[in-house]
Parts: sequence; C-alpha cells; structure tokens
Amino acid sequence: MQFSRVLKNHIAFESKMAFNVYQLFHSRYCMHKQVYSHKAVKAIEYMLCEAMSEADDIFRVAERSMTPGGFVTLTDVLFKLIEDFEPGDAPAASVEAQDLIHRVNQRDLYKLADAIHVPHGNVTNEDLIKEEGFKQLYNEVSGKAGVKPDQIIIDQARMDYGFGDKNPVDFTYFYTKHNPTSWFFSSACRDLT
Repeated sequence: MQFSRVLKNHIAFESKMAFNVYQLFHSRYCMHKQVYSHKAVKAIEYMLCEAMSEADDIFRVAERSMTPGGFVTLTDVLFKLIEDFEPGDAPAASVEAQDLIHRVNQRDLYKLADAIHVPHGNVTNEDLIKEEGFKQLYNEVSGKAGVKPDQIIIDQARMDYGFGDKNPVDFTYFYTKHNPTSWFFSSACRDLT
C-alpha cells in the first residue's frame, strides 16, 4: 500500500510499480491457465455441480443460493449430507448425486476428450460443434465409448490478462513521486516496464 493511493476514485500506483502491476495480471493469467482450468479441477467442478443439481429437490440448493443468508450455508457440508443421505429415503436423483460424489472421492472423474485453442473472437459452442474436427472427435469418442450427445460438455474458457486482447496495464492509473496528486495511464510510461 506504500506505492498506491486513490486519485479521483481510482486506485493509482507509483510509476515505478508498473512492472509489478503487469506481473500481477500475468500471475492471474497463469493461475487461470494452470490451476483453475486444469482438466481435473474442471471435471470435479462439473461433477459437483451436477450432484448439487440432482440433489436440489431435497436440499434446495438453487433456492438457497439466491439469498446471502442461504448462500453462506452452501459449504462442503452439503456434499457430506448428500453422501450420508439414506438410499431408502432418497429419490433416484439423490442416489445419482451420491454416485457422483463417490466418483469424485475415488478420483473416477469425467474424462477430457480434447482441448483446442481458439483465437479471440465471438466463437460460440454452436460454432465449435459445426467444426469438422469436433464432428470427427465426437464420432471417435461416441463410437469407442458409447458416449451420447448429452454426455458431452463443451467448456469454453477465455484466457487473457483481463481485457481481451488489450494490455490491462495500459488502463491502470499511475502517478510519479514528484507529482503524487496527478495521474496518467501507463502507455505514457511504457519504458518503465
């Protein structure tokens, strides 16, 4: 906090911190690329979301997520409650939820069939499905494993520094130690990075 201040309702950094600010955006990008979008993380995310959806009739997950008070009750305890729910008392959907949680615990995760890099632009899942490569991949996967179309998840994750194809540091406010009450954008201090 020593090298930052609020100027005109914006956080501004001393100009010598431009490289550090750039590193912050780069670290964020790396975390999204290497951790948050890792195939195991995404598989677990989809499986647990599906488990919560299956158990929604019993535990009212969707309803509870709509209010702050209800949302804070949606902790990992929910998965333990789903696991411990007696099969005799549970509708078929909650048994499916239990199976999904059991699979996560056993690391029997959804499998990644393929990952492709799509350049920036407005590409929709429908556009990807129309691609010849996807059709070929789908035919291979469904032929070998008996996968149905509703069992395929297309996850589109945009990876950038937070501003699409623009450099976010160019939109960051900076000041100099000689003029700490006046701000400028980093494009004026590009040589400092």
